Amino acid sequence: MIGIYLHHTSQFPRNTGIQRCVRAIARGLADQGQPIVPLVWNQQRRGLALAESEALTHLARWNGPPPEAWSLEAPPPGSWLLVVELIVGASHPSQVDLRQLADRAGWKLAAVFHDAIPLGWGGVSAQNHAQYMVGLAGYDFVLANSHAMERSLRQFWQQQQLVQGLMPAPRARLQALPLAEEWPGQPRRPPEPRRSGRLRLLCVGSLESRKNHRTLLKALAWLVAQGQLDLELQLVGWAQEAAVLAQVRRVQALGLPLVWAGEASDGELLEHYGSCDLTVYPSLFEGFGLPVAESLWLGKPCVCGAEGALQERTVGGGCLVLDTRSWRA
Repeated sequence: MIGIYLHHTSQFPRNTGIQRCVRAIARGLADQGQPIVPLVWNQQRRGLALAESEALTHLARWNGPPPEAWSLEAPPPGSWLLVVELIVGASHPSQVDLRQLADRAGWKLAAVFHDAIPLGWGGVSAQNHAQYMVGLAGYDFVLANSHAMERSLRQFWQQQQLVQGLMPAPRARLQALPLAEEWPGQPRRPPEPRRSGRLRLLCVGSLESRKNHRTLLKALAWLVAQGQLDLELQLVGWAQEAAVLAQVRRVQALGLPLVWAGEASDGELLEHYGSCDLTVYPSLFEGFGLPVAESLWLGKPCVCGAEGALQERTVGGGCLVLDTRSWRA
């Protein structure tokens, strides 16, 4: 039996990358006949509890398992507790809490490691993420979602041992197991011939500085000023940073051909991919690069960079790789 920790995903009202991973992994396990148990954090009791029916309905909204697919009994000793979510912040247990809970219940503890991106931000975010990554060393099994992130976490553990001196060797077995690149329930699509008319570009990603929308918008403004292309850019992603949203609003106010959809279900996102001619993903750094994988699976070429794990998404072709830090590129 596999207990899946999904506290944040069970209530978060948006369809972000990690939430999609939680739902897709849970559904994949359920489809293979694995008994799965939905677990959330009870702050008052400082322990894990079964998710309620409302949370299970919410999980099913975006391609997660249907409510009846879950087992609503505590996993017995010998089961696994799988943590796909990012365990940071006051609403989550600490990594020490989870390790102790797993030991008391007789469970093995596994995690999916997504990225080390916050380490470059500095401040509290970097400190919290470093603590999270240190805590992963105490798990039984850690699956990095790309080979780049496996190297990143292994290097981080080595650096911590050198700096702290007294830290024991990681208990966890660390293995790269890249996320599945298919769109669940959708067969792989071959590329289609370019349609006539307006060139439609799609960019999928939350509005935050790391996703590099500012550079993309500069390129759009230049292309429109040249008057050589009839094009439209569609952005899909929630406004995580107000400053980036302000940039989008400014471009729209100038009358440039920019459409922004802040929310999109899996079905709506599938329609966006289907109606575009190509995708553009200017992100500066990614732990995996899910929009690139999705674009290629659905037969749409992608303009993107090759920093971090993005290089792994581009090796099979279908991408135009360039320096996304340069709007001229």
